[in-house]
Amino acid sequence: MAEAATTTTTPALPLTNAGVLDRIAGYSRQHPNDFGTPDGRDRIPMKKLMKLFEIKKTTPPETRHLFRAIVNEVCDLEIIGGIGKVLVGKRRTDANANANANEAGGASSDAGAVGANATASGTSDSNGTSNSNSNSNSNS
Repeated sequence: MAEAATTTTTPALPLTNAGVLDRIAGYSRQHPNDFGTPDGRDRIPMKKLMKLFEIKKTTPPETRHLFRAIVNEVCDLEIIGGIGKVLVGKRRTDANANANANEAGGASSDAGAVGANATASGTSDSNGTSNSNSNSNSNS
């Protein structure tokens, strides 16, 4: 007699470029008016995406770095009043072009949508190291 597999917890989401973009698109479809007038781009609050992928201060550094690298590659960062940091999914063709350039040995010109911009105010990251990256992506 075969037993039915039952689980009480959901497995962690696959931390991949496609997985991140799919979660952003899904959230955006469920909340189409959360970010003002829809412009056809998919958005999600950064804290919500981190919660979906179970990224916390206690998450191993390798996983946090992988999450940050993927988000930097496939997302742009917007600061929206009343919401805070919002990740905007790059169009899949743009993200694929960046991935192909990185695989070919090229460096991504989007050096830190999360890493640099999130710490641009001179704060320290969770490891206690100070980040003083200058980034030309200011949203003034």
